[in-house]
Amino acid sequence: MFGLMEKWLVDGSQAVRGLVVIGFLETLQNVASWQAFGKVAFIPFLGPKSREAWDDVERMWAGKSSLFEVIRAERKQGEQLTQYRHFTNCKRGTLPK
Repeated sequence: MFGLMEKWLVDGSQAVRGLVVIGFLETLQNVASWQAFGKVAFIPFLGPKSREAWDDVERMWAGKSSLFEVIRAERKQGEQLTQYRHFTNCKRGTLPK
């Protein structure tokens, strides 16, 4: 199972990679966090790309206790990126679209 997820992270389309990260890895972390063995029990089974995605999911959830908080943080980060792009485009003398 973990080998297949790794293959899809390496060779899959963006949509497939998203399904693996959110549909499998994030769900696995959430379910395992309620078990005595915890989510660390799965780390030895992760390939390099899976481990990278696993760590990204952990960073995404760090300090947050609900999906609402995760979404709010992602939106805020997206707004900051949009503002940065607007600023850098103006600084270069081009008009943002």
